[in-house]
Amino acid sequence: MAVRSCFNVIQPFGFIAIAYERLRVIVKRNGNLNMNIIAHQQRDLIRLKNIIIWICISLLFGIIVGIYQAIIYSPSNTCYGQSTFAFHPIMLILLLCIIVAALISGFIYGKMFFVLRKYQNNMIIPIVIDGNHDNPVGHQNTSINDIHRKDLRLAKHSFIIFLSFFLCRLPWIIMTLIDLILTRPLSGYTQCYFEEFTGFSGQFVFLATITDPLTYIWIQPRLKQKFVRFPIISICFNNRIQE
Repeated sequence: MAVRSCFNVIQPFGFIAIAYERLRVIVKRNGNLNMNIIAHQQRDLIRLKNIIIWICISLLFGIIVGIYQAIIYSPSNTCYGQSTFAFHPIMLILLLCIIVAALISGFIYGKMFFVLRKYQNNMIIPIVIDGNHDNPVGHQNTSINDIHRKDLRLAKHSFIIFLSFFLCRLPWIIMTLIDLILTRPLSGYTQCYFEEFTGFSGQFVFLATITDPLTYIWIQPRLKQKFVRFPIISICFNNRIQE
């Protein structure tokens, strides 16, 4: 459990990388809608490969740790005051990392919000109707509105990832705070149930390692399309459709 907890200490910062990548795309575009389609596709493919590697490593790590825990597991680790989650230094470090990730990603989302507001206030101009079908002013206004809609949709997608990140970790954070606040140890079955529920809520932290990148893929239409067409996944997906 301590080994997996150390892994979970590092994992929240992957969420910061996702949030920062979303902000960088918005700022880098800076009103330019004419981006190279080939560059878009290459970047999406590299991003998709990195996410799939992330998922595979998470699954492999979970299987290895699960087998290790099954081999060394003892009933006394749960109901007799020897909880594997009573290792307070690891719990404090993990809790601190999650809080730091929340603060940094919150700052990034705040920056993203002000960037979008800046685009909306300074770049969107009214359409001028002059009877010409090739009106450059109207075309410019349409392009800027398209950019704003794309950026706003990007921010909404990032907020969905934000919710996925913290909803998976909220039960564990609550149980960790309760465990750290309690000064007197619980007794009997109360201690047993508390430790079991703490251990169960801790599984959501590890589950978020997989759900975060999957959520990221699912809310990106281009990535979702490439993900379904990925060699191994496409075979499984097509077989399921045929059934």
